[in-house]
Amino acid sequence: MAKALQMPLLQSDCPRLTSNMIADAKRAIDHFATRRWLKLKTVCMCHLPSVCYLPSRIQHNLFQNFHAIHSREGLALVLFDWEFVNLEDNLYGLFDLIHKINTTLDENRVVKKLNQSTKAQEN
Repeated sequence: MAKALQMPLLQSDCPRLTSNMIADAKRAIDHFATRRWLKLKTVCMCHLPSVCYLPSRIQHNLFQNFHAIHSREGLALVLFDWEFVNLEDNLYGLFDLIHKINTTLDENRVVKKLNQSTKAQEN
């Protein structure tokens, strides 16, 4: 049995996402995928679940590289074998969501470091 192709990390120096960060990002991505799946007007959409839009192997590659995605081209590289990668509004919409999530995660990380620094100075 052939192994599934896995994408290497785009950037190894990117901070790793915690399990809570991944869970939050996954909820947002799942919501995006469900909305996009329901917009497709195909026979498949009527008979298959929305998880078909972003299958688990695609999500695995996405979350392995999530914090390293800084461009639509980088996202297209990570999702090179995604069935819907060539539909521009799907790629743009997904990139915009990933960018928004990454910005929020970065802001939260900075706030957490500042809080830790402040507590350390108080002690």
